[in-house]
Amino acid sequence: MKHTIIYKNQNRYSSFPLLTKLDDRILIGFFTAPIPDHMGLFLWSVLESFDQGETWHGKSASYYKWDWSANSPRERSDRFTFEIGDSRIATGSYGFKVNRYVRDSEALSKSTSLFYRKYAGLIHQQNYEIPNVDIVLTFPRPLQVDNLILIPAYAIMKGTGKSRCFTWRSNDGGKSFRLWNMFPDGVDGNEMAFINTDNGILAHIRSDKHPYLLESWSEDGIIWSYPTKVYSIDKNGIGSNIIGGPPHLLRLKDGRILCSYGYRLQQMGIRAIVSENEGVTWSAPKILREDGGYVSSLHKRKWRNKFQLPSAGNDIGYPVSIQLDDEYILTAYYITTKQDKITHIATTKWRV
Repeated sequence: MKHTIIYKNQNRYSSFPLLTKLDDRILIGFFTAPIPDHMGLFLWSVLESFDQGETWHGKSASYYKWDWSANSPRERSDRFTFEIGDSRIATGSYGFKVNRYVRDSEALSKSTSLFYRKYAGLIHQQNYEIPNVDIVLTFPRPLQVDNLILIPAYAIMKGTGKSRCFTWRSNDGGKSFRLWNMFPDGVDGNEMAFINTDNGILAHIRSDKHPYLLESWSEDGIIWSYPTKVYSIDKNGIGSNIIGGPPHLLRLKDGRILCSYGYRLQQMGIRAIVSENEGVTWSAPKILREDGGYVSSLHKRKWRNKFQLPSAGNDIGYPVSIQLDDEYILTAYYITTKQDKITHIATTKWRV
């Protein structure tokens, strides 16, 4: 198991990485900011590796899924972009953006989800407003199976602070989308990941109301089972429920399913579980890191008194994994360790 620091700067708060594997290189994208920024207000950076994640450099070639112009760095990270015929389609969310003419806490403006399509250089954009919702955000863990596309999203309900699980759904290869409330009875869930299995579509769900990782199943991406706790069985046959999130799901080359997630109880860090039966049960957690859970030193910094910072918390998590050519797993995440309290981007290279 090998840990590598990808980006670390004592004057920058670095968080929420994404990984993608292309034919000739691996790309990692992440946010950096002069303050603890959980909304993607500031800078979106991209590095590339040509040696399976051993070394990283500034990006030299374009990658359209991350290079399109965007209203905010958050939108560039969250959206899902793909090609259909001679068109490129992107869905995403404005998230939060800076109003540079306001000098108080209202400098953070909320907005709704968007969907836009590019045809021969023309861009069509449509905003969707939902009653009684403060904000809708997409999460970069989409699923595409033939003509079915599911993009996880979550909404913060107006006046309550409760979060609800939604999905952008298309059954015509992206020609049209609809926003579905996955659990009309209400589930306090937010960030999700989807994967297709022999048993149907599996969703892993994070909730801020309790520490457990949840799962839900669907045949069509419309009707979902009520979420239950993800079940783990260790090598001695002892069962338990998985604690952690948000999740990332990956189909391995040998057919197994990998779920990597953050763990925010002591000892805080990054963990992963594996399913050999299409997501029905999972292995005991494998610990990749357990040296995190510290508050960024930049929580003490004020930024021109414009921004109301998120409360100091456990700056760790949001892992995403890819499988390398040599079948090693590369997992990227953000973490703050005890030594210097610098919130930074790191990877772990490991075998399942």
